Amino acid sequence: MVLCWALEGFVRRSLFVLFALLTSVTFGSAQQTGCPGGDAPRPVPTKAVEPEYSKAARDARIEGVVLLSIVVDESGLPTQIKVQRWSLKQKEGGDVVEDALGLDQSAMDAVRKWRFRPGQKDGKPVAVRANVEINFRL
Repeated sequence: MVLCWALEGFVRRSLFVLFALLTSVTFGSAQQTGCPGGDAPRPVPTKAVEPEYSKAARDARIEGVVLLSIVVDESGLPTQIKVQRWSLKQKEGGDVVEDALGLDQSAMDAVRKWRFRPGQKDGKPVAVRANVEINFRL
């Protein structure tokens, strides 16, 4: 059984430490639509790795959000990492871009290295589905 939570994380320019993770990764209300386990426990992030800007995205001055869907397994490892959607624009002019220029892959690579204290149900660790929002800002 996989339970569901939404994690919203914000990755700032180039400084990202555990303190920033704990203050900027917040748990919103559980997004239960279509998710099993109405009383889903939330996983707690314990280690985060900042995603790197791709050279192409930095050169094009692209900023925005990449939304990932993950499953945090019973041991606290993120699995089944998939890009749900992204919304990226040029910093100057605000033109929407049609190519993530590697930021989607960078977000997935970074979250793959994250670690969590797994969600608990009835005192036992359980796999939990979550959405992770990664913000890219120059």
